[in-house]
Amino acid sequence: MGARPNLCYEYNGVVSPHPSGWRLSKERLAELDAAGAIIWRNQKTPLRKSYLKDYKGKPVGSLWTDIPNAGGNERLGYDTQKPLALLRRIICAGSKEGDVVFDPFCGCATTLEAAQRLNRKWIGVDIAIHAIKRVAKVRLEERLQLLYGKDFSIEGVPRNLEGATDLWELDKYQFQKWCVEQVGGFVTTKKTADGGIDGRLYFQIPGASDLQSMILEVKGGKTVSIRDLRALGHVLDTSNSLLAGLIVLHPLSKRKLRNFQLEMAKAGHLEIDGLSYPRMQIRTVQQILDGNLFDSPTTRGKSTTGFLYNMEKFAELNA
Repeated sequence: MGARPNLCYEYNGVVSPHPSGWRLSKERLAELDAAGAIIWRNQKTPLRKSYLKDYKGKPVGSLWTDIPNAGGNERLGYDTQKPLALLRRIICAGSKEGDVVFDPFCGCATTLEAAQRLNRKWIGVDIAIHAIKRVAKVRLEERLQLLYGKDFSIEGVPRNLEGATDLWELDKYQFQKWCVEQVGGFVTTKKTADGGIDGRLYFQIPGASDLQSMILEVKGGKTVSIRDLRALGHVLDTSNSLLAGLIVLHPLSKRKLRNFQLEMAKAGHLEIDGLSYPRMQIRTVQQILDGNLFDSPTTRGKSTTGFLYNMEKFAELNA
């Protein structure tokens, strides 16, 4: 081993006040001073300039406890939602600007928002169509100010009867959700004695403090029978809903449609503010795609002050 350098020396007329001398050799101190990396405090004490870029820091370990849970306006109501800060760290560690980030189970799209804010390209995939639509509105349009058709596109969501049929064959549950949302309804998450009710369309009526609803049932098969309609009518009679709507993928034959209309007529009409609404109604997917939605206070809009739906109330009704 070589001899330890002498650290007790005079430099620029200054002697280190420490008994062990300077921390650097005289040659190294002179080198740093010449490079402008030394600051002289009171012309007697040299201090070395430090820059963050010169220090690599400690590697991140496998246990991260410094990131809080998602909260505030970041929270979208998903049980497994991850904090935005967590995804930012992961994306920074595994990619650079301009790279493509792919999330095959994007859910509420925290990954997509983090990637966008970090100047990455991104692709998100999720089987839940209702989640994709909500992501487009809340995450991409409202939070990131992105424009559909210009900044992002959505593929795989049915826009015609052929696409709806494909979705039915691929995933019947997602087809039901898609149908409910196409008419402005909300998918039923609460398990009740309502049987096969797939969703509800909420609206307000004068004099009622709570939201009222239209129960929705979806039938994608070709064998929809009068028994299905009667079962829906029974739920309407035994529930606190005011209206009922049946959505079918395939048009009914003229004879079956006539029988269905006669059966629905037995339920009568709901009178609100001088307007009449059939208590039981039926629509095909093609009618809905053409804009022929259910006849309700929500769609006619004359007996309400607007659709005053809010997430807190909906969560309470489905708790």
